[in-house]
Amino acid sequence: MRIRVRALIHTGENNILTIKRTKPGQPPYWVLPGGHVEPTDASLEQALIRELREELGNDTEVQDHPRPVFKLQRCVDEVEIIYALHMPNPNTGNNAPSGPEFTDPSRGGYGIDIIPTTYEDLRQRPLLPPELKNALLQEQIASGTTTGMRSVPERELPTIADLDPC
Repeated sequence: MRIRVRALIHTGENNILTIKRTKPGQPPYWVLPGGHVEPTDASLEQALIRELREELGNDTEVQDHPRPVFKLQRCVDEVEIIYALHMPNPNTGNNAPSGPEFTDPSRGGYGIDIIPTTYEDLRQRPLLPPELKNALLQEQIASGTTTGMRSVPERELPTIADLDPC
């Protein structure tokens, strides 16, 4: 099984930290920071912290305990877990992001972007994956905010043992 982890980072009551992606010949789109879990990661939460440091800067500190709020089963052997955390003043690191996506110009541009989570803004913004966008819209309709999403039960979460060995 391939496992991805992403962070829904609330920077305020109605704002989240995203990565704005730009690729030549395509309109921009937004994603949450995160990436693939590696067999060397001690846990899904540690994989998330590693990915945040890679994408936001090596000295990014996560003080809040990440809470799983959304599980997306992409196919039989691929799952994506979205963790919510709160960073009122995100320190996006003094060091540059690292990883192949930042050093290979053919992969396009990556920029940190704090966006509003009002219903209208979420509805109009190309936030991917669409399943996450829809879940955020539903939460906004139900409660007027995206900060109160319920946790995914631990029994429904994959573990490092579920990773493919290759």
